[in-house]
Amino acid sequence: MKKLEEIAQYWDERSRGYSEHNWEELDDENRIRWVNTIMRYAPEQERLSVLDIGCGPGFFSILMSQCGHQVTGVDYSEKMLAHACENAKARSQNVTFRRMDAQRLDFPDGTFDLIISRNVTWCMEEPVQAYQEWLRVLRKGGKIVNFDGNHYLHNFDPEFSNATVKERQKELDAHERYLHDVNPKMMDDIALELPLSKEKRPEWDFITLAALGAHKFDVELYDHIQVVKEGKKEFYAKSFVLSAQK
Repeated sequence: MKKLEEIAQYWDERSRGYSEHNWEELDDENRIRWVNTIMRYAPEQERLSVLDIGCGPGFFSILMSQCGHQVTGVDYSEKMLAHACENAKARSQNVTFRRMDAQRLDFPDGTFDLIISRNVTWCMEEPVQAYQEWLRVLRKGGKIVNFDGNHYLHNFDPEFSNATVKERQKELDAHERYLHDVNPKMMDDIALELPLSKEKRPEWDFITLAALGAHKFDVELYDHIQVVKEGKKEFYAKSFVLSAQK
């Protein structure tokens, strides 16, 4: 089985719990913070053509649609897309959802003003190819706004692992009720073979996007920690949002 299919199978199994979590988030006051952060980096247009990559059960897609934007959501997990369609309909939002590999997008060049994504790039086999595709389907002046993190760097960086062991357990405990008997070890094993598990981010992202021609970068680090390596202090982001312009 190709790694992409293994990843999709995992998210198929996680789809029900993930949808439950996203549904609660849509009613949480933090949804305003998500929207404000996205729009702070988005192109200054009244109505944007938005691509939500790795849309899952439709959290970002629904939020952007509620703001009046034209939204397309793509995901490779069929069950995630089924939940996305149900959730958008239940919220009376008109969003186009399509099954698609985020590393090989089936859109013409220059289709979108804004690409948004949350916790997707870390689980890609070909993240450089993905960023190249994302830039291809953006219009000139369009923006990428990507929320992600160093989710599996602890497997390859001992100092980072030691500094985050308690936080990782807290996160696992917080999400346990959404797992519905899905064993997270399935993704743990897959992540060991994924390229971005070994990279310190968002530094890797900036270098890669710049090499692909992007510019005007911005970043916010969330839950960043200080790690001492070889007697020197380094800052690591547990999670972050970065933006880049085509």
